[in-house]
Amino acid sequence: PLPAPKATGEAPPIGRNRWSVTAPRSILRAMRQFILALPLALFLAAGPSAAARAQDALDVLPEGVEAGASRIAGCFLPGELDGLDAKIDASRQPLPGCAQGVIPPRREIDASRSYLPGNGSVVDCASMRRRQENSRQLYAFLGDVVAAAEGSAPACAAAMIRAWAEADAMAEVAPGAAAGPSETLGMFVLGGLASTYLIHPKVRAAAGDDGDKVILGWFGRRSAQVAQNIDQRVKAGRHSNILYWEGFSILPTALMTADPDLLQRSRATFRIALKEVTADQPAAQDDGFLPAELGRGDKALTYQVFATQAIVGSATLSQAYGCDFLDGAGRRNQFVSLLARSIEGSFDPGVFTSAAVRLGASPKPIDQQQPGTVRRAPQLLYLVNRIDPRLADRVDAELAKALGKPQPVVAPSAGARAVNDRLGGGYARLADQAAAMAAKPAPAPLRKLCGG
Repeated sequence: PLPAPKATGEAPPIGRNRWSVTAPRSILRAMRQFILALPLALFLAAGPSAAARAQDALDVLPEGVEAGASRIAGCFLPGELDGLDAKIDASRQPLPGCAQGVIPPRREIDASRSYLPGNGSVVDCASMRRRQENSRQLYAFLGDVVAAAEGSAPACAAAMIRAWAEADAMAEVAPGAAAGPSETLGMFVLGGLASTYLIHPKVRAAAGDDGDKVILGWFGRRSAQVAQNIDQRVKAGRHSNILYWEGFSILPTALMTADPDLLQRSRATFRIALKEVTADQPAAQDDGFLPAELGRGDKALTYQVFATQAIVGSATLSQAYGCDFLDGAGRRNQFVSLLARSIEGSFDPGVFTSAAVRLGASPKPIDQQQPGTVRRAPQLLYLVNRIDPRLADRVDAELAKALGKPQPVVAPSAGARAVNDRLGGGYARLADQAAAMAAKPAPAPLRKLCGG
């Protein structure tokens, strides 16, 4: 059997508690407690540090939670994540202009790995339980900013971002935290915040000149850290959804600060992403997959759609100043193939089940999960249509052929009301601002990379 792929970053987001856990029978409980106690006794003999680690493992795996789970939700008992959310809600501090206050900024990011060592599919519950409070706080802050920007509170959105910028939030990895997952967590939040600031002009206007300088300075510092990670990831050949999201996360800042180095790195990750798309296979049904994501077991479809969101988001924003990451017929062909396959999978997950076996990514068929991430796939066609209606029509034509359905399989307007925090808010706003910036001449530092 092929080895399971190593985890390369953050798992796709999950929602609120929507699961139940059945308690084990008493005899199984007793056996489990005995088995857990035996290694603890051995660790105690090995010294205090080992004992502390063993006790910590027991503390984060309460009765009813196993070491590994197919979904993040399986690592928590009913109501636990709701309790974390309530704690975050209670932590908000007063902030002028924001009725709900602001979640306190964190300078340090504390995250640990998502998956069991050597496995890109089974969630490491001990690690996931440690990381959730910190990660949920950061994502809750991003959600607050997006909600204020999308609503009628641009001044509040600007004030919240400035509060975190002045605190130089997310600047460091906490002692003892895993560097890779922590940096990835900060990267996701940075991308969403920077995109929100770009695609909601009223938010940027509300910040004022002084606030704008503070906020862009913060975005620039965090983007420089992401750029270093991109360089390391590309050098090591680690091409996966994390690299594509890194490329998206620095693009809004590159455009707002007219930074050619950031823009060049973003474009490079986009081109790498499209080169990874399988194409010109002996069998046409093997075109359009991202190999690194196809090896994710029951999450292959989820991860392909997750990666595709970043790729489509980058393609959309790159229309600004005529930068156009989709220049060239070859890249457009790969883009169409990727979108068609991702959306097809949302209609028929079995497409990914069979392709993983045919292309050698899985030794046996594995049924695909279909969380909310997958339901986003058809909505992406809205953004493709806004980039170029001819591209959207090509995607839909491939869908019609693959699914045996008449066109249109997906209405181009299907995602007009979609909102995605990691892309900065509403798809319509994302496309509108990209289109508005497309009509403007590129700033002098970007003219070699974009339109004149």
